[in-house]
Formats: sequence, structure tokens, C-alpha cells
Amino acid sequence: MGMELVDLQKAIAAALASDPLAELVTKVAVHADSDEFGSEFLRVLVNLKPSDHDQMEELSELISRIEDAVAQVDNRYPSVRFLDAA
Repeated sequence: MGMELVDLQKAIAAALASDPLAELVTKVAVHADSDEFGSEFLRVLVNLKPSDHDQMEELSELISRIEDAVAQVDNRYPSVRFLDAA
């Protein structure tokens, strides 16, 4: 049950639309990858705008929301990473 990557990006964007950190998300990229054992997974890269407040709890919720959105439409594990905003 693997979706096209562009459709996964749309599903993630829709799931994040109501997230408290949605205004800080500038880009979400999804890439198919595989580990050293050949198991496929999805690398989800999230760009965030810089922010002044501590967001650890909100980031954890954002990761969960992304993982849930992917799990509903694709069986590959989503590895979520945040890129530094500079």
C-alpha cells in the first residue's frame, strides 16, 4: 500500500493544517528510502521558520500527526526530521 510521494505530501499538509505549529512549517518533503536491511521507509523532512518559544511538546505532537497521516494511507514507516531554519 504505497502512495505516490506527491499524494503523501498532500495528505501530510492536510493533516498539519490545523496543527498549532502549522504557521511555522515552510515546506514538507517526502522521499522513499530503504535501510541497510532493504526495508522501505519514508523520509519526511520538515522545514520550520525560526521561533522564540520552546516547542518540544508541540514538535512531538507534530511528529505524531505526521506519522498518523502517513499510517492512514501508506504502510511504510515515516522517519520525520526537522531541518534547521537559518
